[in-house]
Amino acid sequence: AHTRGTGDNLVRGSGEVADFRSLNMHIQEAQEKGQDVHMQAAPSQAEMLHAAFRERKEKLMEENKRRLLEKYGSAAGSKPD
Repeated sequence: AHTRGTGDNLVRGSGEVADFRSLNMHIQEAQEKGQDVHMQAAPSQAEMLHAAFRERKEKLMEENKRRLLEKYGSAAGSKPD
């Protein structure tokens, strides 16, 4: 039984499509900021730039989380009496 409305839309929500969309948005923003990178001309360079960005973003998020835990502690760790 074929479900009406499926097809390409089902694939668009998959992980690879979302990753590709994120990569394209990142490259477009990098170009707007003056970085010389082109998705079609140098896809490996674009992918490496995006991977470096994701890594920096993850490190910053972990650092912010660590700082918040240091400052405020963990609400999950303390139980009321």
